[in-house]
Amino acid sequence: MPTFTTDHQPAMSLSAPSLTTANVVGSDGSARLTGPEEISTERLLLRLPVYDDGVALHEALGDPLTCSFLPHRPMRNLHHTRDLLAGACPRRDAGLHSYVIAPKTRTAAGIGIVQMGPDGEIGAVMVRTSWRNGFVTEALGAMLETLGARHAWCICDADHEAVARALARISIVPEACLLAHRVHPQSSDRPRDCLKFRGTGHLVRL
Repeated sequence: MPTFTTDHQPAMSLSAPSLTTANVVGSDGSARLTGPEEISTERLLLRLPVYDDGVALHEALGDPLTCSFLPHRPMRNLHHTRDLLAGACPRRDAGLHSYVIAPKTRTAAGIGIVQMGPDGEIGAVMVRTSWRNGFVTEALGAMLETLGARHAWCICDADHEAVARALARISIVPEACLLAHRVHPQSSDRPRDCLKFRGTGHLVRL
């Protein structure tokens, strides 16, 4: 799972999403295994990844600054980025939800990606040219509302303050501090302190 970059640091307004398929939330309020192929917000279309997204998303996944707080180094080349995207759709049946973020003005042009795993772990990354627009917050909030994921969680570098502010807007708050938890090689070769965030159970529309 990718870890967060946000709109304000090196890779989050939410409107009610409209769906291309219905009934993606279970009767008990839990997220069902397979979500819709598309989710629409006021400004964005979230859609399944395709091969042609590789070029645009490599701009984010291959960028050292964007990957500052990720637990892996930037993708070495476009081929590796395309391999990552190629594995996303088959894993939908195992509960991995992956959506490319595209502006409604250019739906073929991916500018980022949001994901949620079968255990509710979430992550996102955004190309640097699209930072500071609230796109990650809007996309992530729409995905979580659509999937009924009220207690989604993630782990982020403790120094990545923009993440805490962005997640708070959609009711995802710090749950625990994890000391020397994970190496983020673009920032340090030593394990770094991290924060674990979890949804409060209240999905918020911004």
